[in-house]
Amino acid sequence: MHSLKKVQKLYSKLLHASLVFFTGCAYLTSLEAMLWVCHDHPHVPYHSPHGLSADLDWWLTMLSSPYWRLIPCPIELIDVSAFSDASSGIGIAIVLGHFWHAWCLVPGWQTLDGEYDIQWAEAIGFKLLIYALVSADDSGAHHRLYGDNKSVVEGWWNCQSHNAAVNHISC
Repeated sequence: MHSLKKVQKLYSKLLHASLVFFTGCAYLTSLEAMLWVCHDHPHVPYHSPHGLSADLDWWLTMLSSPYWRLIPCPIELIDVSAFSDASSGIGIAIVLGHFWHAWCLVPGWQTLDGEYDIQWAEAIGFKLLIYALVSADDSGAHHRLYGDNKSVVEGWWNCQSHNAAVNHISC
């Protein structure tokens, strides 16, 4: 049983650690769910949500193992006016310099398999923007991309060191 204050303390420490362990963000979702459950009654202890134990085991393994990271040097970012956005009522659009492309979302797209939401559409838009940029510029330069969904942008930024296909893109 855990109160809101205990959950907040642990969450803030692990969120800070996720700046080093980029994949750690994926192992904070159970704590985030618990923050939501506890927020109305901060002094009432609550049971842990499903999956929290596995998430905390992952953190324990990572924090108990020796780990090092290189501190990256500053890099020059090239701004090519690359934007992506999604609208749940309309569709997905990207802009790359003077060029743009848009896709309509099919009616009922949000209920397909009960899995899709605006976050999914934003992620697809950002992925399409990256594909367009990679096909337009194979120089290996670092580019600045713009997106209005913080989780999607940070997710791509965090995975760039793990995925060679987007290794030359910074957000």
